[in-house]
Amino acid sequence: MQKKLMLVSVVALVLLLSFSVFTSACPAPQISLVSPDKGHNNETVDIVITGAKFHKSAYVKLIKSGEEEIVGTNLQITKTELTCTLDLKGKALGEWDLVVGNIGSISKKEKPTVLTNGFTIVAAGTVIKEEPKKEEPKKEETKEEKPVAKDDPNKELKSIYFDFDDGNVRKDQFEFLDENIKVLKKNAKLKIILGGHSDDRGTEEYNYDLSRQRAEAVKNYLVGKGISASRITVFAYGEEYPAVEGQNESAWAYNRRVDVALWEFVPAKENALK
Repeated sequence: MQKKLMLVSVVALVLLLSFSVFTSACPAPQISLVSPDKGHNNETVDIVITGAKFHKSAYVKLIKSGEEEIVGTNLQITKTELTCTLDLKGKALGEWDLVVGNIGSISKKEKPTVLTNGFTIVAAGTVIKEEPKKEEPKKEETKEEKPVAKDDPNKELKSIYFDFDDGNVRKDQFEFLDENIKVLKKNAKLKIILGGHSDDRGTEEYNYDLSRQRAEAVKNYLVGKGISASRITVFAYGEEYPAVEGQNESAWAYNRRVDVALWEFVPAKENALK
């Protein structure tokens, strides 16, 4: 009898844990850009939402007080990008709130992210002006001097920039990495310090891990090109030390970076920022 009761208890515990796993929360999505953010009220429009933490169960809709919500269809979802179709035909003109949410398993719906006035419906025939796209920086304009030598090679080194929520080196940054490698090889007796950074979107813990991933990606590339791994020290700073202050893409683009520096010795983590 005791064995049967014990078996029933174990089964119940397993079922409870399983239910807990299946009903685990999906994180709230993050929205950084909606393109286009306007459409005519006589058409359907395909939009692209860029951000982070989009789950495969994500949904999109437009809401406006007193109006029937517009639900996105034909969703295509990755972790950092979501595309969908919105049917705007006959819908009310004006600004609508854009809602993106993730749905947990077993119908557990998490709190969605709402972009207030995130989409505007205009009358048919209205000319919609496209906002110019801001390009992320390819080169760092200025570089602080590092305490290393009379003819400071750090002036020749470039920071390496990354896409949003991505730890892989951007394709357009390899040419700057290769330029850095020439400088690093000419100064073979000096230590190499790689400082990984992120923008301030996301949690501090997540951004710290992402900044380390970026620095490690640069290290792996350098080692693959013949730089000794014993010369390289990686520091992760997360979002704590932005290169540019601001809550916009222009600032964020400069902050998603790995700084490359040469030192005569391995400095303390805080001193490496000098």
